[in-house]
Amino acid sequence: MKRRRPQKKNIFLILALALFFFFLALFLYKFQNLFPHFVSDSKIILRPDSIKKDYSDLARALKDNNVDFDSIKEASQSSAVIVSLKDGSFAYLTRSMDFVSQVKILSGILSRISIENPNKKLRYIDLRFDKAVIKF
Repeated sequence: MKRRRPQKKNIFLILALALFFFFLALFLYKFQNLFPHFVSDSKIILRPDSIKKDYSDLARALKDNNVDFDSIKEASQSSAVIVSLKDGSFAYLTRSMDFVSQVKILSGILSRISIENPNKKLRYIDLRFDKAVIKF
């Protein structure tokens, strides 16, 4: 007597996996704007030595407020400007608000963090919202 393979289980497993990947792809496509997109074009990455005209006021404000930074990057599909700081952390700024006032807030937060929490490693400061989001 020959033993039959459970064909229904195999077909059900394949169908379940196909549906899972379909809905995962649909979810990621639908909500792709929730995740920041970084532009890898070398024209958009800005160094303190060669600052693009659009962000020269931001670079000047960072230097005037003694905020040491490595680069300024622009998120491609959001209004975020990402400032990479010398200590390896990031600051997210918005283009819809004045850069000078955001840098003053950033400078104040950085000085408070260095005094109050010198042992904690800062990951990022997000200034795109009404209240600053600080992640250690």
